[in-house]
Amino acid sequence: MGLGVTASAGIIFIALIISVASVWEAHDVKDEMVREARDGYLERQRSLLDTTLSFTDARHYPAPANVVNITIKNNGSNPLDLRFTDVYLNGLRYNNSYQVYSFAGNMMNKTYICSPGETANITIANAGIAKPIHIRVTVQNGYGRYTTIN
Repeated sequence: MGLGVTASAGIIFIALIISVASVWEAHDVKDEMVREARDGYLERQRSLLDTTLSFTDARHYPAPANVVNITIKNNGSNPLDLRFTDVYLNGLRYNNSYQVYSFAGNMMNKTYICSPGETANITIANAGIAKPIHIRVTVQNGYGRYTTIN
């Protein structure tokens, strides 16, 4: 057994170490990605549990105005960003405008955030739909509430 056998055994050993290190690194990266995905999922679930809203008023003003006026209250512990709130009337998404009121009933100008305990007045202009009106309000984390105007 000469130098060739020793050299080839050394090359095989080095290749084995490199391949095991590559597999080890890939496994470690995969574990970290799974851990981050689980943490993100738990954070989204926690956000859903901490989000609650209720309808305090929902009215339809027919022609010529064709306006639907909805008042929601944030009963949860998460603030709601109204820029990412969707309003559906009879299954169709509508553009809306809103005004936030503090828990003391004071109108708050130039804010998109409805903090816990505050109410938001959402107005849908040119709705042009007939009663009954089925309303669904969905906030940024996917939590939604449903009501009907008869």
